[in-house]
Amino acid sequence: MTILCLISFYVFELWHRNTYKTELQTIKMPERNIKFILLTDMSGFDDISWYVYKISVDKNLSAAQKKSGETNDVLFWNYSEAGEHQENPFIRITKGKYLIFSRGNLDYSLYDIDQDKVIVNEHSAWGAVAKKSTIDLPIQETDQLMNEWVLKNVHTKISNYIK
Repeated sequence: MTILCLISFYVFELWHRNTYKTELQTIKMPERNIKFILLTDMSGFDDISWYVYKISVDKNLSAAQKKSGETNDVLFWNYSEAGEHQENPFIRITKGKYLIFSRGNLDYSLYDIDQDKVIVNEHSAWGAVAKKSTIDLPIQETDQLMNEWVLKNVHTKISNYIK
């Protein structure tokens, strides 16, 4: 009976994460009357997406915005297609004007709040790397190639921009 309950719980959790987003973090900027909300969902068994919304402080996300896979009205989104850099996703504001999304200890997205513009966002780093490399590499070499590519083409680009 216990095993059946555990399996049922797992199936429900998998269904829920494939149907609805889960809120991870909210950052409010009341002086600008805005807040940024980081949500996540799952596609399949282990592909994870993150979504960042910008809305008024006094508003809530709509039902459509909470639905899994929905990208309408999203400020930017990010996808871990190959399981890379899924740990520790969060958003932060730097210098009072930049919103940065990080995961796996690397910065993936940069939004300039003053300009109201996404400056950097590689929504699928794996897709970008796969287009530029040989996919027949051993997994360790593929992981290393991925790490090097994100560090050079995304993380460092963000660091240099906000200096």
